[in-house]
Amino acid sequence: MLNRLPSCVATWLSTVLLAVSVAACGATEHESCASDDECQSGLRCVFRASTRICEKESEPYCRATSDCVSPRVCTSLNVCETPCQTQSDCELVPGCCGMECSPDPVSSICTCVGCD
Repeated sequence: MLNRLPSCVATWLSTVLLAVSVAACGATEHESCASDDECQSGLRCVFRASTRICEKESEPYCRATSDCVSPRVCTSLNVCETPCQTQSDCELVPGCCGMECSPDPVSSICTCVGCD
């Protein structure tokens, strides 16, 4: 059927059909969302870096510090992190080349320093 239509109409129709099929399946990991209902099975809609995205349910996520294992706190990015006052409060985490005590609106937290 598409080969009988003008190419611009066929392209438009293909794009619409693709968009509908993706919407029917739900947003994939790291795609924008407004609620959990918009994400594929096994994903949830979370707030990350000033936007909401679909993320695996197994990813660390919190809505309040009570969701975290003490002494960790729920940060502004909705992840549980270790609070700190100085860099010496931060223990090295496997996969990080170093740790630093970084400011966060909730509390200063230990963050991983990548390897360059």
